Amino acid sequence: MTNDLDDHFAALYQQYSKKLNRIVYQMTKDAFLAEDIVQETFIKAFSKMETIIDSEKIGAWLTVIAKRTAIDCLRKEKRNSICPIEDTENFVEFLNQSIEQKAELMELIEAVHLQINGWDPDKRKVFVLKSFHGLKEEEISQQMAIKTGTIKTWIFRSRKCLKEQLKRQLN
Repeated sequence: MTNDLDDHFAALYQQYSKKLNRIVYQMTKDAFLAEDIVQETFIKAFSKMETIIDSEKIGAWLTVIAKRTAIDCLRKEKRNSICPIEDTENFVEFLNQSIEQKAELMELIEAVHLQINGWDPDKRKVFVLKSFHGLKEEEISQQMAIKTGTIKTWIFRSRKCLKEQLKRQLN
């Protein structure tokens, strides 16, 4: 019985993997990531094979799994990225600046990093997760096992402190 299921699953993979790869690649614009997502799609599908009632809808079912997996992956990537995919407008604007403007911006970024390096490690981590990685207060709270109210307070105070420190440094 298991061998029949493996053969059936292998046939499904053969039939749908290229189509799913194209769909996921259109979403991610990354061939390697698309391959990984398709693999993950089939792993998820294999674990739920017994729930399929209408075998004619397997293609649509696999497509939905692949798209949702790709969306989850892109969201996770966005959270972990300093420069989100959608932030290309700001990046292009940065590229179009003069060398002096770029140097000033890089100097400011360096000043921010120097200031926050002196902070308490937990407060610095909260600030970085919020400001650079775009995590929500609730996500930071869960990740660090600290109350959401405390996270919000730390973020507010950290921003205020950084603003004051940078004002003093740049004046």
